[in-house]
Amino acid sequence: MRIYYLIWSLPIVVVAMLVGSGKLPTYAAGLCGAALAMTVAMAAPPIAFGPAEAIVATMRGTWLAYLVGAVILGMPSVPKAKVPAKKA
Repeated sequence: MRIYYLIWSLPIVVVAMLVGSGKLPTYAAGLCGAALAMTVAMAAPPIAFGPAEAIVATMRGTWLAYLVGAVILGMPSVPKAKVPAKKA
């Protein structure tokens, strides 16, 4: 059972190594990590995991990655409301 923890942590380790080495841009390292995570999820799942669950997990991961990117890069996730200027 403990070997699964090593297998499941492989995507984040690979992404950290790719980003740390500077060989790939961050987005490319993230795409490599996403592909590796999907491979690990389909090859060594902790529970039964089919294509439908893979799609849902991918959508959740994409949303989480967008939120993290929005915080780190300062991307607006919601357009800012225009506040009328105060009259003096």
